[in-house]
Amino acid sequence: MDLEIRHQPAGEPSRPGLLCIPGAFHDASCWDTHWLPHLAAHGVDARALSLRGHGASGGTLTDAGLDDYAADVEAILDAADRRLVLVGHSMGGVIAERVFARRRDVAGLVLVACSPLRVPSLVALRLLVRQPRAVLRGLIGKDPAAARPAFLEFFFSDDLPPADRARHIAALAACLVRAIVASRVGWRPRFVRFRGA
Repeated sequence: MDLEIRHQPAGEPSRPGLLCIPGAFHDASCWDTHWLPHLAAHGVDARALSLRGHGASGGTLTDAGLDDYAADVEAILDAADRRLVLVGHSMGGVIAERVFARRRDVAGLVLVACSPLRVPSLVALRLLVRQPRAVLRGLIGKDPAAARPAFLEFFFSDDLPPADRARHIAALAACLVRAIVASRVGWRPRFVRFRGA
């Protein structure tokens, strides 16, 4: 499967690079505005991945789950020219944790506003009460685009200017709610280990 990678090479090949994994509804482009250029300017080799069904990556959302997304990350690790530190944002953090727990060749792990491994019951209930159609259409009806409105309140603060909010919403991809729900239910890491770079 073809996976979109945005890469800004920098630094010595002997130093680990970064692999940035986006959260739900996002693709590799969310790392392009600030993160990748900033890291490259400071001599850090950085790349960002669009998970299957997102951005320019192949695959579909209706068949993808967390194990599939973890396999995408592992494919990039296998093809990399150096060891990589996984940088996971939101749901990408859950994916990064899964891969880190089973791969000894990962140089490190950074979590940025990581999703909880288990969604608090009150949050799940709030989603269902406020946006029942969106959640159910996304979860049961496998209509990824329909689920997006249910999650917007988690992405944007009330004081974000309307023009910025509209611009960011337009950039959000569809995402299968099943993968989001799976990221919060039924999986807990068995151990955590630290590995020096």
